[in-house]
Parts: sequence; C-alpha cells; structure tokens
Amino acid sequence: MKTYEQIIAEEKANREAFEAKEKYKGYTIAELRKVFEAVQNKQNWKDEWAAEVPYDLVNAVIVAVEFFHADKATLHGIMPITGNVLMSGNGYQAY
Repeated sequence: MKTYEQIIAEEKANREAFEAKEKYKGYTIAELRKVFEAVQNKQNWKDEWAAEVPYDLVNAVIVAVEFFHADKATLHGIMPITGNVLMSGNGYQAY
C-alpha cells in the first residue's frame, strides 16, 4: 500500500509530465506556470497583482494570466530606467 507521501509525489510527477507537454497558445503549461508564479500575488495566487516584467516576457505573462486567472493583464507603461513593462491584473475571474 502506498503512503500518503508516495501518492502526493506520484500525482506531482504526473502533473509535471502533463504540463511539460501540453500547450496553450504556443507555450507549455509548465512554461506558463513558471512565468505566472513570478508575477502572481505571493499571499494568494487568486488576488490582484502588479509586477515589472522584462520586455521579452510580456507576451508570456499575458498568456499565463489568461490561462491561470481567466482574465487579461493590463499594461501600464515602460519603466524609464529599466525598460521593464509595468503590468497588473484583477485576479482570478472564473469563480
């Protein structure tokens, strides 16, 4: 009989394998999860968020927010010194 820890580890491995191959709008879900985790609200992933995003990741953030929050990210502008893009989101919308 499997222990609780073994079951959890097996489920995590299955999810990671699925996310590594399943795609959404050209990105694997694993890629979207990594990008989303970088910008999400750290206290609760469902809450609104704001972040400075490197220019080359803006499209990935837009797709990740659409996938995980069922919403559209808002672009506020480019930070003058860093060139990063200030973005925000309303939080999880698919209640």
